[in-house]
Amino acid sequence: MAILIPQVFKAYDQRQQRLDDMNNTMQENLAGVRVVKAFVREDYEVERFGRRTNALRKPAYTAAVRVAFLAPMLTGITQLGIVLSLWIGGQQVLEGSGLNVGELVTFTQYLSLVVAPLAMLAIVFPFMLRGDASTGRIFEVYDDDQLYRTKKVWCHQT
Repeated sequence: MAILIPQVFKAYDQRQQRLDDMNNTMQENLAGVRVVKAFVREDYEVERFGRRTNALRKPAYTAAVRVAFLAPMLTGITQLGIVLSLWIGGQQVLEGSGLNVGELVTFTQYLSLVVAPLAMLAIVFPFMLRGDASTGRIFEVYDDDQLYRTKKVWCHQT
């Protein structure tokens, strides 16, 4: 998770920036549709919008692949831990050298109880990362608005 989570966050952040670029291009085209038509720039604007959507595809795909890999990886590690504990603990139970059957079952149950929340976190965490990237963009707009209001008040006072 320590390796995948920063990569997922970076991909979501890039995705949000490129989505913003694409939305800005679409907004410009819709707001200036008469100008685009008057100067016969439809083909250019269609190509520009296509470039923006293609640029959005790579970070969106990267984030989706990393998120899709996270849950099966944690589940696989959990299952591997249970198999190893049953293998090693089972040998000790059969040899009578360490664990008894009750302790082995208890250990595997505790292992499952500890790792199950991590698997749930793998499902929830991508939503948190997407929200964090979106929240960052919202605060950028909010900070710009606050700066504008501060300058406006200052200009009226002088």
